[in-house]
Amino acid sequence: FLDDARDHGALVVHGHTAINTPTHYGNRLNIDSSAGYGGPVSAVVIEGREVFLLTAAGREPLLPPGK
Repeated sequence: FLDDARDHGALVVHGHTAINTPTHYGNRLNIDSSAGYGGPVSAVVIEGREVFLLTAAGREPLLPPGK
């Protein structure tokens, strides 16, 4: 699943794979920012295929690589 680059039709949003910060891969969005290991809890806004990370500074676009 994590290595599958195919378009799944809808943006798949998941966690349970701890990373440092939410990451947009184009076909999926991993929002697990390691809160269970002392990292921050992350919040995102999804509008269609656009994703924004909510930070203390406000809404920041979360883009897939190359965008």
